[in-house]
Amino acid sequence: MKIVKDILILIIIFTLAFYCFFALSACQTDEEIKTFEYETNEMIVKKGDVDIYGKLYLPIYASDDKPLVILAHSANLTSDSLSKYAEEFAKRGFVAYAFDFCGGSSNSRSGGSQVDMTVFSECDDLQTVIDALLQLEYVDENAVYLFGTSMGGLVCALTAENNAHVKGEILLYPAFNIAELVSSYSGFGNGIFNTYGQAFVDTLKDFDVYDHIGNFSGNVLIVHGSNDFIVKPSYSQRATDKYEHCTLRIIENAGHGFNQDNYSIGGEFDDEVWRFIDDYFTIEEL
Repeated sequence: MKIVKDILILIIIFTLAFYCFFALSACQTDEEIKTFEYETNEMIVKKGDVDIYGKLYLPIYASDDKPLVILAHSANLTSDSLSKYAEEFAKRGFVAYAFDFCGGSSNSRSGGSQVDMTVFSECDDLQTVIDALLQLEYVDENAVYLFGTSMGGLVCALTAENNAHVKGEILLYPAFNIAELVSSYSGFGNGIFNTYGQAFVDTLKDFDVYDHIGNFSGNVLIVHGSNDFIVKPSYSQRATDKYEHCTLRIIENAGHGFNQDNYSIGGEFDDEVWRFIDDYFTIEEL
């Protein structure tokens, strides 16, 4: 009986030790992610005579060198679809700016027309935003990150290629197959692109995305859903072979979008997204 009693005591001790270890680990993880209060303000960036509308999420803490994240939205959406991501970046101490592409959707608050919009005009929009935000006195010009979803992810990838100020990229289900999509739907009123003009289609004919990415030498994080039927994960897998420093994370059962704001049809997956993003920034030297 004494032996049985001793064994039970040992089991209880090990169980408590195991529980305490993981409880402590969880607490340490929460403490490692320091959060800040932030304020939100509308901010217009000028692109010649055209206004680019956006919102600036500014964390409140004393520093003249805050890292910057610029968020680029998907086709036919607006920056509102990225507001939750921008808020979370601001809580983590990043200056975040989410903007509407010119002609990016019928609901865009930026100037410009959908008829004139192309992937490459959106690259110009993004470059204009980068140049403008680098003028802010509290932004660290050596810590600029691009965050994009779907076509916005593609625009980030193309824009970052030869941009010395961009330190890293975070791309969610980037539309690296955009030219194939346009080709597939070109005989059906442009299908999902029927709100855009002919210039959008024409500029993507015979355009091979993979010939225009891969020079970027910073760290790239790509997050993709295993069930994405619009942009299959294989397109992101192929991109990892182009970049020198690229990590691909797959979210099981997720489709093209990880939350309701981005038309997720498989549930909410942002907890996993943020786990991958936080891991990404443990590698980065901010």
